[in-house]
Amino acid sequence: MRHDTLPGLLLLEPYFVLRHTVAAVARELRIADIVEATSLESATQMLEHRSFDACLVSVGDERQELALIQRLRDGVLACRPETPVAVTAATVDAGLVLALKEMHVSRIVLKPFKVKVMLETLTKIVADRSSVPVA
Repeated sequence: MRHDTLPGLLLLEPYFVLRHTVAAVARELRIADIVEATSLESATQMLEHRSFDACLVSVGDERQELALIQRLRDGVLACRPETPVAVTAATVDAGLVLALKEMHVSRIVLKPFKVKVMLETLTKIVADRSSVPVA
């Protein structure tokens, strides 16, 4: 990777304003090159065909997004199984925390969140990619 190239980060967030705000700030501060996914289906298609340096996944009440994270960890997507992943969620219980821990999710951010918290999360997961061994 060239020094002037930003790391690629997939952002799965269904809400436009939230998704757009996070992406715009991350791009402006040159934290990452954000690729926005509006739905689980679009994120899945992107991850099947393109590798990303990190992923930020919004987990909904139905928790269907956990299957996508597990597929990434199982190595069936274009990303390396060790790709850093963080999640956002409106509600979290012990079962979700345990599932995310087992899938080696590095951070959980509760919604609503402050932009500062999200920027810290993005910075951390992008930095975590440098500790992931290259396949």
